[in-house]
Amino acid sequence: MKITDLPRALAILGAIIIAVASALPWVYLQTPEGGFTRLGLQGDGLMTIIAAAVLLIGAVFSRSDGVKRFSLSGAILSLLIGIVFSVDLFQVLSFTPEADTTVRVGAGLILGPIGALISLVGCQMRCAPAVNPVDPA
Repeated sequence: MKITDLPRALAILGAIIIAVASALPWVYLQTPEGGFTRLGLQGDGLMTIIAAAVLLIGAVFSRSDGVKRFSLSGAILSLLIGIVFSVDLFQVLSFTPEADTTVRVGAGLILGPIGALISLVGCQMRCAPAVNPVDPA
């Protein structure tokens, strides 16, 4: 793999991680009556999986002359996805359960911000101007 392919690969990898995280459980709730699981697709995960699909399509099918256009919109989309995951994560962490109730963060809320960060880095690397090596001669 060439170094020029790395930003695209990071954007694709991040979008795939976001899509998988959107479908995973986001919250586990254990009460005396039993346990409950809230999947990402039962809430904000539907929005993030659609955004991940748009991000993936843009990363796979972007042309070389439209690199900066996709990279900027991809970076903004990655940032918005990361904000959605982070807000939901902090809402779960700040929840104060009643006695005999346990609330745990699911794998989706852990993987989501990681995927958004990877995708953001990939898109930002594509936005960066190419550096021409200086000839010492």
